[in-house]
Amino acid sequence: MTTKFLAKNENDVSLFHKMLHDDDFHRISNCFWYETWENADGDKVEIERDF
Repeated sequence: MTTKFLAKNENDVSLFHKMLHDDDFHRISNCFWYETWENADGDKVEIERDF
């Protein structure tokens, strides 16, 4: 399952990073405007920067 988040500012990105770290996700790809994170179960989270 993939969940998508749209970050409106750097504060949003920081909050998403903390939440993902706390839930044992790790980043598997990173560009300035787009990141993909995954956990051990194969669940993915995509963060897109909209700023």
